[in-house]
Amino acid sequence: MASKYDDALNILAVFHFVIGGLMLFFASVPMVMVLVFNFANWFGGMHGPRMHDAVPATIFMTFMGFVVLSVVVLGICVISAGRCLMKKRGYVFCMVVAAILCIFFPLGTLLGVFTIIVLMQDEVRRMFEGGRSGVVESEGK
Repeated sequence: MASKYDDALNILAVFHFVIGGLMLFFASVPMVMVLVFNFANWFGGMHGPRMHDAVPATIFMTFMGFVVLSVVVLGICVISAGRCLMKKRGYVFCMVVAAILCIFFPLGTLLGVFTIIVLMQDEVRRMFEGGRSGVVESEGK
């Protein structure tokens, strides 16, 4: 017999895939900008007396590179959490990713809050602990 939370976990998993894909897509736009700026700066860049003008821009682009890398890593983690939700494995990982998603308003917040609400249910926790796909043993046995 399937649990009433099987469908909820599968829907949450699909939304994790969608949000993770959107994060990767939107991280690729500034990533291209960072790469183009850095290639232009490295190969045809500022030399001589104008070099000091490029330093703030280089610092900013380096910072943006770290931000983009962080979003890419988080996007991969969100997709991995969706896979874990489908397989009912990695309860703590899914909970941590859901908490981090709450930072990304509005879609990440919605997905994170709903994921936390579903994961906090005792039946869902037992599903993750047992590694079963919806069959939960009764506590009387």
